[in-house]
Amino acid sequence: AQLDHGEVKANGSAYGLSVDDAVSYCDDRGGRKINPKTGEDVRSDRACAVAEGNAACGGLSIALTVRMPGLGPDDVVDAPDYSFPLVGHVHDCATDEKTIAVVTHTQVSLLDAASGKAKVIDEEGGERIAIGPGWVAWSDGAIVRWLKR
Repeated sequence: AQLDHGEVKANGSAYGLSVDDAVSYCDDRGGRKINPKTGEDVRSDRACAVAEGNAACGGLSIALTVRMPGLGPDDVVDAPDYSFPLVGHVHDCATDEKTIAVVTHTQVSLLDAASGKAKVIDEEGGERIAIGPGWVAWSDGAIVRWLKR
């Protein structure tokens, strides 16, 4: 049976998350590649560099800004046509076409910049996020999770 979601535990903290036809990340072992359909987690020859999260949602394929209304506990992500109130502060965000993937300390969300719809896909939150044509992946410490879009 093919998986539509899954989770693996990294050795140490997961970093360098990316998504294309596979989910890849780095940990204490170096580069790793997950087949999201089977959950197989194998060694990968890829460059590994620790990067800060994109908490400002800058430099992406959609012009986004992040606001913290009233200096409160929650952020709002503003896209060209819609605003998306979130629970918590943005730790990282990524885009694929018109979909915005955002992770805060309390939730992981997919935001549709074309329709204005928002969908929470995980209530546990995390640190880093990546999105590709078929999958979204996020990490929280040593845990890497993925979900079919």
